Amino acid sequence: MKKRKKKSHVGKPRQFPPCPRYRSHVFSPTTNRCPCGFQRPGTEAVEKSDPLVAFTFRLPSETLKQLESIAAKQDKGVSEIIRDAVDDLVKRNIEPF
Repeated sequence: MKKRKKKSHVGKPRQFPPCPRYRSHVFSPTTNRCPCGFQRPGTEAVEKSDPLVAFTFRLPSETLKQLESIAAKQDKGVSEIIRDAVDDLVKRNIEPF
């Protein structure tokens, strides 16, 4: 009768070292830290004081061409033109729709 080899790992291998507090690390989405103090490697924590929020705009090609021409006249990037426009809307409290 043959002896079975013991498997050292069953399932997916560990991505991080084991957590001393929990079996697996429980990362906060804002700080990328586990309560035990371990920080997820390769990611930087987002500071709470960071005022920037990312948005994605899908524009028709004609509108994009118009924005590009305006940006070229003002010697700015398209994203900077959009940022300024949104900033202006917020300052004037105008509802865009």
